[in-house]
Formats: sequence, structure tokens, C-alpha cells
Amino acid sequence: MRKPSALAAALAAGALLACGAPRPRPPSGAPALTVKGRVENGPFVFGTSDLGRLPRRAFRAQDPRTGRAVEVEGVSLAAVLRDEVALERGADTAAVRARDGYLAAIPLSVVRQLQPVLADRADGKPLPALRLAWPNLDWPGLETDPRIRFWWVEGAVEVDVLAWDRSFGRALRLPPGTGDAARLGADDFAGQCLGCHRVRGVGGERGPELTRVAERLRAGLEPRIKAHGLAEAHRLGAAPPAEGAPARIAAFLVAIDAAGPLPRQEERREEEPPAGPLRSPW
Repeated sequence: MRKPSALAAALAAGALLACGAPRPRPPSGAPALTVKGRVENGPFVFGTSDLGRLPRRAFRAQDPRTGRAVEVEGVSLAAVLRDEVALERGADTAAVRARDGYLAAIPLSVVRQLQPVLADRADGKPLPALRLAWPNLDWPGLETDPRIRFWWVEGAVEVDVLAWDRSFGRALRLPPGTGDAARLGADDFAGQCLGCHRVRGVGGERGPELTRVAERLRAGLEPRIKAHGLAEAHRLGAAPPAEGAPARIAAFLVAIDAAGPLPRQEERREEEPPAGPLRSPW
């Protein structure tokens, strides 16, 4: 009797592992949270009545928008991604999307370390929608990180588990020889703009798509970016954009416009990373 090949054995082992991964079941109550992307057997849809059975935790936190300390309680995002679903190889980013189109792209390493909650209660009272909240009072100095303000998500409805290099990194990648201002602007855009605006098909949907905005605005692009950044900083109670950031973001958008559409993405083996990606800024 012929022995099975190494490839056949590997495929059989993979099938056994997949069989052991959690499987979705119909949501109990109205759909409240979807976990999709690089998850085995996904997507998973959890209903309003499922939230109470999911792993939960509570802590006091200071809402960066109001400055008020509250006791938040809700679903532990880290525990859901660890216990309720099985992540596929290469997953490194959780893109948490709100019902108004806002998106926060958060490294999974940060989720595991800080253990935020998808809160459904604040000071003992039910919230009208899930709120991604962070234990900033338990981590002195966390508020000095400029990213944390953008990671509070009001009305969270979806967690898309991604590989940064194959999603956001690919969309932000610029051709070889692009100037330093545009390359630095890609990082500025990822940190300040990607939550509300799509570029090359990825990002938030609260604001307009910006892939071809440079073609329309040109000379007026940098002043508009600066004015919009100041208005958003005021709305969020955040620091204004760093000196030079509007010019760098404008240079990035001009470079994206000049580069044209991305080539078709080919399927690759997991062990073979795509060539020349923009690495996650986190």
C-alpha cells in the first residue's frame, strides 16, 4: 500500500485543525456585531442576546471626547478574537467599523495587551450602541499616544480581521522613486485620514473617497486638508495636525493619483510575503 505524500498529510492535518475551529451559529436577537475576514469558518454574526454570553469585562475609563470618567462594561474584544473565533495565519490588524462608516485599524498586539471592550453599558446604564472603549485610566501615559483618541469607536458593528500588508499597506504603497514627502504623507494619511476616507478601496466611509481627489483640486488641495484637519482636531478635542502634515498628505494624494490603479492582487502562499509593502505604522 502506497504511503500518503507529505502534501496530502499536510492537507489532512489542516482539515483536522479547521474542523476544530469554532463555527458560527445563528444570531440570537437582532444582529449586533459581525466578525469577519481572516477567521476560520467566518463570518460570525452575534445578536443582541448573544452579547451577555460572550466574554465580558469592566473598567473605568476617561472618554477622550467628553473628558468624563465612566465605568464601562461590555464584550472583551481580545477574548472574542481568542476564544470565540479562530484567526487565520497572517492576521495582524482588527479593523473596527462603525455604523456611520468610521473605521479604526488597530494592531491585534495592542488589542491583546490593552484588552478594550465593546461596551454596551456605561455607569450601569445601557448604551444605545456598542462603543469600543479603552482602559486609559489603568495605563498611565496611554493618552500621550496620539492614536488612542481615534481608536474609540461609537456605534461599532463590525470587526474585520486583516493582514495589514495585504490590505491597508498595499493600498498605501507608492511606486519606487516617489519623493520623501509623499512617502511620509502615506504614514500621515494612515494615522489621521484613513478612519473616515477610503483610498484605493480601503478605509472608512464617513467621508468621501480620496483616490482621485488630487485630480480635481490640485492647487487647493493642501489648504483644504489643513482646514479640515484643524476642524476635526477641534471636534475631537485633539491636538492640531503636526507642522507639515497637510503638505505631506497632499503630496501622497498627488502621488496616488499619478500612480493610477493598483495591479490585480495575485493569490500568494502565506509564507511568501508581498514584495515591497508599506509596513504597518504601529
